[in-house]
Amino acid sequence: MIMISIKKSALWLILSVAAILYILNFNRIEIGYFNDDAYYINAARWFAGTQKIQKNLGWISVGYSYLLTPLAKIFPENNTPFKFPSFFFFLASAALLWKLFEKEMPKEKLLFLISLTFLNPLIVHFSFAVMSEGAFLFFSLLSLLIFRRISESAFSTGKIFLLSAALAASSYIRYEGFLLASAILLYLVVSKSYRKFLYCLFFFLVFTLPLFSGSGTFGASYEKYVQQWAQPAFASSLLNLIRENLIVYLREIIVLFFGHFYKPLSVEFVQGIVLFLFLLRGFAAEKGAVGKTIKIYVIFYFLLHLIWPANSRRFLIAITPFLFLFFIDGISFSDKKFIYAAIALMLSIFIAEDIKYRNRIYQIPIKTFTFLKNKTEKTASITSDIPSTLFLYTGRHCYPLFNAQNSDMFFYILAKRNVNYVVLINHIVSDKYQSVHTSVSIAARRTEKFVLDSDRYLLFYRNRQERARVLKIRNDFKERFLRARKFASKGMNKLKEGKLKEAEREFFAAYRIDSKIPFVTNNLIFVYLLEKKYDKAEFVAKSALTKIKNSPGFYLICGKLFNEKGKIRKAKFYFKKADDLAQTLYNSEVESIAKLELDKLDETQ
Repeated sequence: MIMISIKKSALWLILSVAAILYILNFNRIEIGYFNDDAYYINAARWFAGTQKIQKNLGWISVGYSYLLTPLAKIFPENNTPFKFPSFFFFLASAALLWKLFEKEMPKEKLLFLISLTFLNPLIVHFSFAVMSEGAFLFFSLLSLLIFRRISESAFSTGKIFLLSAALAASSYIRYEGFLLASAILLYLVVSKSYRKFLYCLFFFLVFTLPLFSGSGTFGASYEKYVQQWAQPAFASSLLNLIRENLIVYLREIIVLFFGHFYKPLSVEFVQGIVLFLFLLRGFAAEKGAVGKTIKIYVIFYFLLHLIWPANSRRFLIAITPFLFLFFIDGISFSDKKFIYAAIALMLSIFIAEDIKYRNRIYQIPIKTFTFLKNKTEKTASITSDIPSTLFLYTGRHCYPLFNAQNSDMFFYILAKRNVNYVVLINHIVSDKYQSVHTSVSIAARRTEKFVLDSDRYLLFYRNRQERARVLKIRNDFKERFLRARKFASKGMNKLKEGKLKEAEREFFAAYRIDSKIPFVTNNLIFVYLLEKKYDKAEFVAKSALTKIKNSPGFYLICGKLFNEKGKIRKAKFYFKKADDLAQTLYNSEVESIAKLELDKLDETQ
């Protein structure tokens, strides 16, 4: 009894140290730096009825926003209170981790597990961020704790109901909750607990139905989630995506275990091999129902994130306790003195890093937001690569550009929605999304390209220190663009009907209104090719070369033009340009066609 009391006292000491480190990092991340955090607050205020300007600002799951709704009601204008839920969720998760393994693990190993997890710089870094990771970890551990009690006892409808509710809560907060639910359901099937499986599946589907049906205020649908999951995978070569993300995530796991002090690649390589061997040994160790379910969950988690990337280290928070669980099991064969020394060294590095980097502030472009709030009309519409953050600090209606897969769609959104300003914050692209291809990062990179070469804007404001630009859209552009699109849409209908002459007339009318629209120019050239009017097609193509720069489809049609004219060298040149630009803009369809055309030309020579 005395030993148990000492161990519990040690737990309270760890939690106290963690709380102190978290508080020291209170101001480390300004609200709005990640855009997601601003989204959670905006959505919570929408649900609370304290803001009624804008409902949808992105594709992020709204479960965490529902948890923040009481705060949004109490604090309709103050953002600071929204930082505290993460703090409490992380500390509560540490207590849940203790309860989850207290009967299964020796208490000293369990204390090591809790220390390595909740004193880790990754957790400390996000301890006061307005992010969903803390809540998701809490409900994930709560689900596993309830599942443990279900697996150790006879059938109980009440416990299965609670398990399904906890799994549903985690799924509403983050999509990965479906992976944990799938792992638990799969274990129930494999262990032949069919009755528990059927009841759990039924309750879980009932709880999550609103998330996929778009009912209520969730604003979600099955198609929306599939589209977000699939976009990075189909934006470029799937194999390249997996390879790049695998490298990124392996490095992040190494940093998770060894901190930022070890940067050289040679050292990282050695660390990675040693760490992998320990993790593999711990993963292979025999475990009970919960341990086996965790194994399945971690496998699902990594497989999903290889094709659906997350933002760097944040994606590890959900499985951090389990990675350290495998690590501790993996080094358990060693002498106790070695284990204590290794973990003491890791904890020393963690705490030193937590203290060292606490003053490294992740700032937002507040001067740019202040300018926008003071110098733009309240009814202004804006589009930006950080729409949620911009709306939070300016109150200006803002459209996300996650659906702008090409320049035509980008300009169509600007014109159709009568957008007045484009705001670009370059650090979003250059700093945070260098290696990880998420749906948001892909949209941000595309937007950067679509904006840079256009004369459809006027520079309204620039802040070099904050690396921010505000561009005002020319009104005459919007009117011209919509008129040209109207003719082009008629041309597409005629083309589908096989009426080439009438299609040519409509596309040419659109071309005369605005020759810089790729959708118009590309289709006009295409019609000329169908009609064998190669000279006219070449004239239009050469005229457009100085006007259209970021349309891989334009270079593709140029390649086809010169291929049909027998100018093979020119054809290869434009197919190669189409391929390169398609890769830059993550247009997998044009990329695959361009590669196929290049292969055909190589075979014929």
